[in-house]
Amino acid sequence: MIHVHRARRKFSGTGLALVVTALSAGCPAATLLSDSETTELASTTEWAIIMYMPAGPALDSQAIVDLEAIDAAGLEGTGVRVLALVDREGGGTASGWTGTRLYEIPHMIPIGVPELQIEPGASDVSLDMNDPRTLRALLSFVEERYRPRSRALILWGEGTGYHHAVFLSEAMAGGGVDLLGLDMSFGATVEIAWEIRGVADLIVASQGVVPVSGWDYEGALRRFIASDRTGDSLAEAIVTSYAESRGNAPHATISSVRLDRIEPVMDALNAFSDAVRAAITDAGTREAVRASMFYDVEDFYATPGDLAVDLGDLPAIVSLGHGIAEDEAARLERAVHEAVGRNHRGPANPRASGISVHLIPLRSDGSAAASHHENYLNRPGETAALSFVGRSTWVPTLPSGPGLLFRLFYEPM
Repeated sequence: MIHVHRARRKFSGTGLALVVTALSAGCPAATLLSDSETTELASTTEWAIIMYMPAGPALDSQAIVDLEAIDAAGLEGTGVRVLALVDREGGGTASGWTGTRLYEIPHMIPIGVPELQIEPGASDVSLDMNDPRTLRALLSFVEERYRPRSRALILWGEGTGYHHAVFLSEAMAGGGVDLLGLDMSFGATVEIAWEIRGVADLIVASQGVVPVSGWDYEGALRRFIASDRTGDSLAEAIVTSYAESRGNAPHATISSVRLDRIEPVMDALNAFSDAVRAAITDAGTREAVRASMFYDVEDFYATPGDLAVDLGDLPAIVSLGHGIAEDEAARLERAVHEAVGRNHRGPANPRASGISVHLIPLRSDGSAAASHHENYLNRPGETAALSFVGRSTWVPTLPSGPGLLFRLFYEPM
């Protein structure tokens, strides 16, 4: 393993959001309806926006702010319903309850979910929100009881980049959504997009850090209600509202990606990876290419954590800087441009294309880790946890190659 070191900005990436909603500390308990209140479930609805909300004590306050913003958007009579699964771990929250509840918005009405053993307003059930079966059961419940014509799933919480791909692949197996939103850091990755390409039409996410305050839900929903209410319109509303609420924040990025166009991106990335790998025939070229990827390409990372590089900027930097894989670089740039829809980038990332790919894990000092995570390694004869890994020639194949990252970080030369 050859070590490299990042000597630039470092983001902690901690305390940021993982799905879409939760309940709060520091907000008056009166904002919640009493435990005895419930609602009669609708048989059909135009749009169901499903919010999956693992909220620890650190996120309680912002979660209730977001829920109140959603309720303030004026969903009554619009045919748009928000269903928020909230899990609270305690820690002195103002409303005084812990456990898992499902709320319907408008009106913050507690809903019973027999499949999850949740009773309206009861707080004696605590579900494992890291278990994909929990989300799968919620999606099935919404489908059966609300029968929505269109549906969106928004995840809100702490972002771990491409690592969410395995969870989403398992949780969404057998059911699809029009839009998947990731209100979390580092969610706009080709790995996640590839994993869910068969169960979602669009993904809206950020390549970089999302602050604790997250998305502008009231603004996004008001825009969406006033639109033609397609999945594209919901994506546009989320991106536009986030961009306006963040202004010129240096690292604010958010984009929408059409998943029916992600396969050409994968094919182009593989062709580019093969061409660059073939062009690296000595240690000096390898060091130069690796340094360009590590330092020069638009990047997004946490320390400790993962370094992701921009998938649109990557081919331009490598091809122009080293005179290799020019045709393959142009093909990859085109594929990314055609897949990414609305794209907002802050001044700190002027060349951000809207989608990233993982390069290497980082230690707390910013140096490259000794190896990639196990789920990012392709091992012949073993089924990869990520279908991206099984299909990609970007990732390292161990113990002896191929893979562009194998040549860059593992192969003796």
